[in-house]
Formats: sequence, structure tokens, C-alpha cells
Amino acid sequence: MIKSKTNNDMKYKLNKYVLGIFVFTTLLTGCDKNEDQFASIEPQKNEVGYLVRDGYLAFDSRESFRKSINKIVNQSEIERNKWEQKIGFVSQQRIAENVINEELKKDSINRIKFADTDLSPSKNTDYNSEAFKKALSLVSKSDLHSNAYYEALSKGVIKLIDEGTENEYWDFSVFSSCYVNFINEDGLYAVADTLYQVTNNGIKAIKYSDSSSKITILNVTKPSNNVKFRSPIQKVNSPGVFSSPWVQSTSWLLKKRIRISVELTLQYLIVSTLNYEFFHRVHSECQGQNILGTWIYDDCGTVKIDGSWEISMYRYPQLYSSSYSFTGNDANNYFFSVSPGSGALAYYESYFVVQPNSANFDYGNGWPERQLAYQPYFTHCNWTANRADEGLTAVIHNPY
Repeated sequence: MIKSKTNNDMKYKLNKYVLGIFVFTTLLTGCDKNEDQFASIEPQKNEVGYLVRDGYLAFDSRESFRKSINKIVNQSEIERNKWEQKIGFVSQQRIAENVINEELKKDSINRIKFADTDLSPSKNTDYNSEAFKKALSLVSKSDLHSNAYYEALSKGVIKLIDEGTENEYWDFSVFSSCYVNFINEDGLYAVADTLYQVTNNGIKAIKYSDSSSKITILNVTKPSNNVKFRSPIQKVNSPGVFSSPWVQSTSWLLKKRIRISVELTLQYLIVSTLNYEFFHRVHSECQGQNILGTWIYDDCGTVKIDGSWEISMYRYPQLYSSSYSFTGNDANNYFFSVSPGSGALAYYESYFVVQPNSANFDYGNGWPERQLAYQPYFTHCNWTANRADEGLTAVIHNPY
């Protein structure tokens, strides 16, 4: 329960759900994220309600989808690797984690391999020096990146950001990382009789008939009677994503950097109840330059994240405020959702639901568009992310 900071001092529920992105009547599927603990996924028993079909996860019903996803997103990296290997499935999340690990291994190898060349930090003090550029031009493609990187890039699982610049790095290709825990390299998953493909600009859906459905959905580029397209639409007044600038060390070589982003995005205003459904998510990123000057997600040691905020919504403002703190390792690409009213941690895929008080319900009842002018927004928002190894702090302060 959340106590609203309004004059009538009423209490409102803030319920959390997961993955209801772009739900439409019969095609795209939502998923409740409740506090219930579900039984461990055992692929040999069909009672879990899913199977691996032609390389992607196929859930036999919306209910099995909800229960299975609740389990999947709760797995650690080690647990997910074991489970995926056991059932013969590879998620985009596991592909990305493998790229991160293999790029770090490649850098360790290169530091030894090029120790006596002008690429070595012991001999070179400037990535812009002619000696470094000449030495870099002689490096083979196989030394620039790991095989895992090239494979993920060629398959379209990852894409390059700021390509060709000194800030170039990679990220997921799909339009939202909310799906990467359960889609395969082609972006596919299925629920009941519908096959979906998550792409860089939205979701495609087709009624599954046989193996030809996969071929059709992968190759179709325009909507048809058989294949539906849904694109993410940013609501006009919805704040969206705010990112701090990259904050990086001042050393000439092997620089480190950190960035933090916060998202407040409206998903729906439910016409019948006037409930707001929205995302409140945070993403911190730590990167470092490898010996060749390329930015990779690095072992950043201890990271400390602190945030405080107040979110207002509705014509007669209902205010929700709290704070959150995290200190830990293995946070080089850290995603999470956090409850606007309690500061409790939720999974990155979670979204939140707020009910209107009586005054706001009366104001919008029958005229829901009245409340659309008062979508969730930050009255104040402050986040910091600090990587202790370099003493670097990224800051978001009242981003409007």
C-alpha cells in the first residue's frame, strides 16, 4: 500500500506487473509479476506448459507464459546458463553475457600478445599517436574482437552505437531489452497459437500453423492479413528515458567510464478504471577501453547507485516518492525497476499500476482524455552512479 500525499489522506495500491508491453486484444501477451513463488522449471515435465520448438520458447497458454517468465527473469547468470543448456535454448541475454565475457578474455590475451608493440600502454601514451595508429592498422580482425562479438553482430542480436567514432560500443538490437531473457537470436517466442518476433522497431505476430510460420514471420517486412505489426509509440507527455552523459577518466589510455539512465514511460491509461500503467526503470553501465582503444563492458569493481524521486500524476496530483540505494559488484550492465512509492526493487520488466482517487476518477470518468494531460512525470528526480575503482560519478539531477 502507498500513502498518497493528497489532502484527503487516502491510501492507494501500487501493484506491480511484468511485461505487458504493447498488449493488444488477442495477439500480444501481458504477464503479471506477483509475489507468488512458482515451482522450479523442469523441462522434462510438460506441466510447466512450455517447450523449445525450432529453437525458440513456445508457451502453451498465457498462464504458463506468466508463470514461466516469472521464474526465468529471477534466475542468476549461472542458473540461466544451466537451465538453457538443459533444455537446448539460447536467449539473447545469454548471448550478450557471453559477448561481455569473451571480449574481456580477448583483451587479456591481447595485453600479453601485444606487450612488446606500440599498442602496449608501457610504450604508448596516446591513442592518437602515429605509432599507435600504425600498429593498430596491422592488427587482424580476429584480434580486434572475439568470435562471440562478431557472431552476435552478424546475427543482429547486437548493434553498434556511435559506429566509427571513438565512443563506439554495442547494445541489444531489439527495441526493448525487456524481452531478451526469453527470446532467441531471431527474437522469437510463442504463446498459445501465436508466434511473435521482437525486432528493432516493434513486434510482429502471426497465428502459428506449422514450421512455415517461422519462415514467414522472419521474412515478412510489411503487415498483411496473416502478420500483424505493432510499433512502440511514445506517448506525447510521457517523459521517456533520461541519460546522464558518459563520465570518464582523464587518463590517456585504458580509460574507464560510467553512465546512468532513468525511465518514466506511460504504457496505458485504462479507460474503464482510469488506472495509469507505467514503467519506472534504471540502467547503469560501466565500460572501459581495451588495449586497442575499443570500449567494452568491463569489470568495474564496486558500483554504488543512489536515487530519490517524486512522481506526480492526475489532474489533482497524487504524489509518490521514495529512494533507492545499491552497492555491489558485477554491475557493468545493470538493469532494474523500482517501486515509485516504496523504493522496493522489482525486475527490469516490471511495470506499475496506480489507481485514481475519487476526485480524479470523477474528473476523468467518461472523459478519459482529460487525464492524459496529467500523465506521470517527475517533480524531482536525482540519481547518481559511482564506480569506486576510478572515483567516477554519473549524475541525473532534475532532468527537465
